[in-house]
Amino acid sequence: MVDTCALLGLEDIMSTGCRFTWTNRGTSSKFDRAMINYGWFTKGYIASTNFIPSGAYSDHSPAVIILFGNIVFYPKPFMFFNFWRKHERFNKLVEENWAANVRGTTQFVLAQRGNFFKKHLKEFNFKEFSEISKRAKEVVEKLEAMQKMADNNTSNRAFRDQITCQKKKTTYLENSERNYYIQKAKFKHLLLSDRSTSFFHSLVNRNNSRNYIAFLYRNDGTITRDQEDTIQEFVSYYSTLLGNKIE
Repeated sequence: MVDTCALLGLEDIMSTGCRFTWTNRGTSSKFDRAMINYGWFTKGYIASTNFIPSGAYSDHSPAVIILFGNIVFYPKPFMFFNFWRKHERFNKLVEENWAANVRGTTQFVLAQRGNFFKKHLKEFNFKEFSEISKRAKEVVEKLEAMQKMADNNTSNRAFRDQITCQKKKTTYLENSERNYYIQKAKFKHLLLSDRSTSFFHSLVNRNNSRNYIAFLYRNDGTITRDQEDTIQEFVSYYSTLLGNKIE
């Protein structure tokens, strides 16, 4: 069964309640499952399942599935993308903006310069790499159109030079797009990708679904499935983890 599920791309939905979904004369097993497929991950949907006790009329635990719709995204920490370093303007950007005039300890200067330089990196990323998949698609389409035109006029050397420049731009953007999703997906086994950006795009969506906290047990044993309540529970827990503030 495990091999069949893996072949079909099926995985268990995160669940609460009974660990074993079937019991008979002292024998327990997890027969009943709620599973999701590749298409569910691609859409970015999330859900959870609650297996409740079987009761008096069945050996199987009923499964109550809670659908959450789309994931609500909150601001995430700043991420440095390695492909930025290959851009022709990157070194100049560092030279012009890293050495900000900051005074203090070495650690303080480093932190402040990092925060200051982060703003420039965000602007740089927005200008050069925003909607990177759309940009990569557009340069590919332009290159193919130019190559079709050149096929009808093989004597135009200047146009051939333009195609060469367009090839370099296309290669750079396609590689940048692929590296973007590789880093976002945190995936190391590159041979499985077959240079497919859509493969990494699906991994990013899958990671978002897997990492989402669909429910949380409170200290009193109750369960919350509300995102705002979950956030407040985490804040409250870690705020008092090392003791309360002395007035």
